[in-house]
Amino acid sequence: MIIYLQLISAQSLVTSYSSYVIEPAAKILTQLATDDSTLAPREAVLSALQKSFQHDQDGFWQAPSHFGTVMPPLLSLLALPSASTSTPENNTNNVIPAITELAAASSSSMENHREMNAILLKNMRSDDRHTRLATVLCEQSLTRRLGEEWLGLLPEMLPFISELMEDDDEVVERECQRWKNGMEEILGESLEGMLQ
Repeated sequence: MIIYLQLISAQSLVTSYSSYVIEPAAKILTQLATDDSTLAPREAVLSALQKSFQHDQDGFWQAPSHFGTVMPPLLSLLALPSASTSTPENNTNNVIPAITELAAASSSSMENHREMNAILLKNMRSDDRHTRLATVLCEQSLTRRLGEEWLGLLPEMLPFISELMEDDDEVVERECQRWKNGMEEILGESLEGMLQ
């Protein structure tokens, strides 16, 4: 299964063949989300999916049936403690890059982005600090990659950003501030007034 995923995701010509592995990949991701020690199989599946997302030139991953099958189990990996170790400086995990590439592959669908962001916002209220941290790091990555396109969802994000700016965990709070600074840089204006 994993070798097949890697083969079919190598080029844009075979992206449409991903339809044969969407269901099995979603099931594998769901299983892998329960065990943070199975790094090698998770990395293989994520790498293959990420390549498929990157090489999609025909809008395959924009289709709600394709996007909606893979997106929830992919985002469920943010609850793993190892997901919060993925930063631009220390990219030891490809959960966040895979999520970012899926969002980029479905960039012309605001509905897909809204659906993804709804799950991310729910994660921001998780009791687990590593889930909140991984989610903020993911939002940083999405904001950097998609820019103003992703920031079209800013009104929905503002209450959650305000909460995380006062998070009990200093690292979550610091990364949220970094995310806010990145948004302000893209928008060219301060968000302070909107966050009060």
